[in-house]
Amino acid sequence: MQNKVSMKIQNIVTVLVVAFILSSCSPPLIVPLETIGYSFPGGEGFSTGWVYQRDFPIKFECYTGSDCLLVDYNSKIHNLDWSFIAWYPFNCEPSWVDIEKAGCITDLLKSGNFREIQRLTLWARGANGNEVVEFAVGGGFEVVEGPFANKYLRPQRQSTSRLILTTVWKKYEIDLIDRDLTHVVPLFYAYYTVEDNPQGAEFYVDDIQFEGY
Repeated sequence: MQNKVSMKIQNIVTVLVVAFILSSCSPPLIVPLETIGYSFPGGEGFSTGWVYQRDFPIKFECYTGSDCLLVDYNSKIHNLDWSFIAWYPFNCEPSWVDIEKAGCITDLLKSGNFREIQRLTLWARGANGNEVVEFAVGGGFEVVEGPFANKYLRPQRQSTSRLILTTVWKKYEIDLIDRDLTHVVPLFYAYYTVEDNPQGAEFYVDDIQFEGY
């Protein structure tokens, strides 16, 4: 009788251990940025848009699929020191006035049905090489709700820091573990300056996505 009880307990423990292992090995959740927000250019002196395989020079391809984002920054047109392209939540007007009034904050966890977001990944390459770009999640400030329903801003940004692109597609990652992603604007952006790119910059970005569980 005691042996039967011991075997039953062992079977139960085995089932629980297997269930735990299977749950811990669940596949990661991947959510493309374009499903939770839209892109909007800021500043002047550049053009941006989706380009397709038929538009590319011979032997040039997107990282995946037949289309990816092209950013063409000409720093000499308007003599601007910097420019950017940012992705905002769908409910957000691309205006800093609206953002500072907390009119379009978003909870990235809820937007992507995540329990935890671990990183944002993307692929990028330069048209000529040596283009200097910075990619980031969150702006210079984060909108936060205070204890009395008041809303205020606090610094919030997670960045790749300045990158020097090559003509070969390369994967870049922004670590988001242990970051508060409940009040984020913008969701993602690419930033470039005339100081880093005195002759301008042309580069491609593809497969921007949040990853987690």
